Amino acid sequence: MDDGWVVCRTADAAGTGEELYVRDELRRQRVGERLMNDLRVIAAARPGCSRVEWMTDRDNPGARAFYKSLGFAEFEGKIVYRVDTSKA
Repeated sequence: MDDGWVVCRTADAAGTGEELYVRDELRRQRVGERLMNDLRVIAAARPGCSRVEWMTDRDNPGARAFYKSLGFAEFEGKIVYRVDTSKA
């Protein structure tokens, strides 16, 4: 399973969730769609929350197609940096 995160940015703070994941046996039952729609509703109700962001790996075509099917757009404006702490 790939790591992921979801963030809601506000003027004062950011809320972060990690690993929004639907088990294989629950897929194709609109569970993921309902989770993402609920996330939008929660974010919209939060004062000052202007957007919801999350990420997936570029080489995860299933996730990318799923998010696009919900009307979400890929954003090319950020670069994610990562360092392996075992190499410190």
